[in-house]
Amino acid sequence: MRHRRRKNSYDEATLWAGRVSVPVEIPNSALKRWRGLIGKDSYADRGMLFSNANAIHTIFMKFPIDVAFLDKHLVVLDVVRMPPWRLGVPRLRAHYVLEAEAGMFKQWGLHRHTQFTLSTTK
Repeated sequence: MRHRRRKNSYDEATLWAGRVSVPVEIPNSALKRWRGLIGKDSYADRGMLFSNANAIHTIFMKFPIDVAFLDKHLVVLDVVRMPPWRLGVPRLRAHYVLEAEAGMFKQWGLHRHTQFTLSTTK
């Protein structure tokens, strides 16, 4: 029997900062990147990581989110909380954007200058 990838699946990975692990989903298509967290009622205990990104929006979102802008070395440049229906200001040095439900960054101890490593799962 062949194992098929679910149509709505995302690539999965883990961001590590010391002993703290953050499970993340990575959109693997342009449509999934555009959709992001739109339409979700919550998104607790994990994040969504966008590569080649330096700005986000919360248009059509149902809940506030924490947003971290990371450089190409996965160092957090800035952290903001965004309510629904906002356009974010681009961070020119950012290469990745990490989104999570509001309050998760505090729970994970994530702050400016946090250094992550990325571990992908297959």
